Amino acid sequence: MAHSASLRRVETKRSLSLSGSGNIFREVVWYHKDPSSRGHGAVGSVPLRSFSLSQIQGLWNMPESDPMFDSFQITSAQAAQIQKLCDIEFDFESFDYFLEASAND
Repeated sequence: MAHSASLRRVETKRSLSLSGSGNIFREVVWYHKDPSSRGHGAVGSVPLRSFSLSQIQGLWNMPESDPMFDSFQITSAQAAQIQKLCDIEFDFESFDYFLEASAND
């Protein structure tokens, strides 16, 4: 899937269920802005440290009822707050960043 700078929310995680939310982890995943010239797929990822769901819902103005299982593009508007939750230095000129949810196996 190509990621463009205009994406805000990419619905990819609908298979995750609320009943398994204890096994859900969230991470920042980044992709080259131009995947055709540098390959496809994620370049890297880093998990979020301690955070509350309401804390990240607030960064994207999502309602409390949204479990945020989708992929959410991280912009410079969210970067400072996300940096407090994980060890990352953003390079928005080279990469697109997304907050993604995954289930532990």
